[in-house]
Amino acid sequence: MKSVRLFFSVSTLLVLFGACQETPPLINYKPSNSVLDTTFITSTIPVAESKNILIEDFTGVGCVNCPRAHETLKALKSTYSGRVFSIANHPLNSTLKTLVEPIDKPPYKSKQDFRTKDADDLLSYLGSSNSLPTGSINRKLFSGETKNLVSDLSWSGYATTELAQTSSAVNMDTLSIKYDASSNELTIDLRLVFTQSMPDSQYLLTVAILENKIIDIQEKNENGNTIYIEDYEHDNLLRKVITGVYGDLLKAKYEPGRVFRKRFIYKPTADELKNWNTANLAVIAFVHGNATKKDVIQVKAASIKP
Repeated sequence: MKSVRLFFSVSTLLVLFGACQETPPLINYKPSNSVLDTTFITSTIPVAESKNILIEDFTGVGCVNCPRAHETLKALKSTYSGRVFSIANHPLNSTLKTLVEPIDKPPYKSKQDFRTKDADDLLSYLGSSNSLPTGSINRKLFSGETKNLVSDLSWSGYATTELAQTSSAVNMDTLSIKYDASSNELTIDLRLVFTQSMPDSQYLLTVAILENKIIDIQEKNENGNTIYIEDYEHDNLLRKVITGVYGDLLKAKYEPGRVFRKRFIYKPTADELKNWNTANLAVIAFVHGNATKKDVIQVKAASIKP
């Protein structure tokens, strides 16, 4: 990705990690790629964090039942504080055009177009759908389902099932996002530690930029009638996936004490800055399986820091 670039030099990295007791070698160091990446083993294996869940909500401003799904998300986050995270994906999809395209029904008109190619790619990856709202719970294929995407009416039940798993195979003990207006750069820092051995399959990391507190119009079904809410608050809106859209491979043996440290720099384009409120940006990061078994094993989010 052209707008994500390397931040530290090799010498800077050696100074940074030399200040710690751990002195990891540089592994998977690829200057031509977007990710600054090092992995090593620590002798101090941490206690496993609580296992969190990710709900990927595919939604649209012209979808009258999507606010119902948003309320389900709010209820789950309230009940399971700090353990439920979500992404609002507005796909750029011709099949769903009437549900996702900006509203232009005078006097009602959207201020922004929330659709992204990333959201569209993820919709196809998780099973596609001809209707909204739909979403995935930890990208898991639940018994009796034919794809990872399920109706929002099933989210609470499946989420409760996933939340019964109390410990995570991966701790995410560092996740932060900062914006430097002078250089127009978003800096994202991340540290992962495996707390147990995992199967010899592939695990990937996805990191994405979200935005909260966006006030714009939304259609809603109210007592069988369509209404237009002009001051609707859109939260956890997907703005950009800064890893590969399907994740970046974590290249190492997945064993207790395995640490991955990463830093991403993203420079928003001029068009993005026209619509993004950098004060309301957030980062979400999650570790998950590959295309064969997509399950998310840990997820966290962090809001912007000045």
